[in-house]
Amino acid sequence: MRHVIFGGDGFVGRHLAPKLVADGEEVVVADIVKSDLAHYRNVRFVTCDVTDTASVANIGLKADDMVYNLSAKMLSPIQVRAKRHDFFFPVNLHGTEHIMQAMDKAGASKLVHYTTDMIYGHTVTQPMTEEHPVAPLGEYGWSKQKTEELAAAMAQARHVDLAFSTAADHRSRPARDPGKAVQTDRLEFSCADDRLGQEPLSVHLGVRLRGSCPRGLEGRRAQPGL
Repeated sequence: MRHVIFGGDGFVGRHLAPKLVADGEEVVVADIVKSDLAHYRNVRFVTCDVTDTASVANIGLKADDMVYNLSAKMLSPIQVRAKRHDFFFPVNLHGTEHIMQAMDKAGASKLVHYTTDMIYGHTVTQPMTEEHPVAPLGEYGWSKQKTEELAAAMAQARHVDLAFSTAADHRSRPARDPGKAVQTDRLEFSCADDRLGQEPLSVHLGVRLRGSCPRGLEGRRAQPGL
């Protein structure tokens, strides 16, 4: 099985890719940036802009690929609030849509979608569980919430094996597993960015859903963030 990582040159991807290579897996990284990383000696890199459907199609997804969507637009450089919707949504939402369209065309049915706890907004109850109210923070949180809804709809309509993934450390909310999913194979690793003085983050990938809507999104109204 081939592992195709969209946004694989970013913080999580640069730890995930070598982990998969060390496990003997075939890995393709698709990103608009290629950093000077040692594992690219053993990983195929393809320049890809997820906002462009032709660029995503150029990856050549196959039916048995495991697809990871790590692509995301972060708030850098800082944008005034009035411009943040147009800043985040082309990559975060429309990019996700383009990846899922390419998967559908190829018959690919395995997706790990990297998301954020910002869809929950400010903490209302502790500990924060899957039943916590959804109130995305800002346009970034709102865009990621919409990607979860999009991914869940695809899982239901196309019988896609879907996992939502986040990273967490001891200072933040726990990594969120879909509350009633069947837990199957898990890929867990720690990563840190020394340049930012960060402590290791625990990353969990591989909690699988089939055809179910995560975290009670059906019937739950998400309010626009700040």
